Amino acid sequence: MKEYFNFEIPENFRVYEKEFGIEGIQDKKDNFMKVLKKDAVVAFTLRADPTNPNDPNAIAIFAKRKGFFGQVERPIGYLPKKISSHILKTELLSFLMIRPRKLYIGDDNYIGFSFDILGRKDTFKQYKNAS
Repeated sequence: MKEYFNFEIPENFRVYEKEFGIEGIQDKKDNFMKVLKKDAVVAFTLRADPTNPNDPNAIAIFAKRKGFFGQVERPIGYLPKKISSHILKTELLSFLMIRPRKLYIGDDNYIGFSFDILGRKDTFKQYKNAS
């Protein structure tokens, strides 16, 4: 299965990071498949994960959809280390959103999923100049 998404960028937002893959999605593929259902509207959120033993700057990606008994929400992976470290320096995490771009699910259940990170136009300079 291969799918391309072309969701519009909301007004007053722009792309901060373009088409990156999700780290660890192969380890979380069961979570991903539980959230991804035919015709389901799936929302994605970012959350800092300072207790992550591999990276104290880790930012987890969660997928959520409406289920029969309420919300179904699962972690599906992490932002790449370089991007998450930069985001935490900017203190803009709660203002960012992710926009799905491509999804590939192979016959062997390999998952390839890429996103853009979007943020407000008026805070892009703050994001870009964080060191």
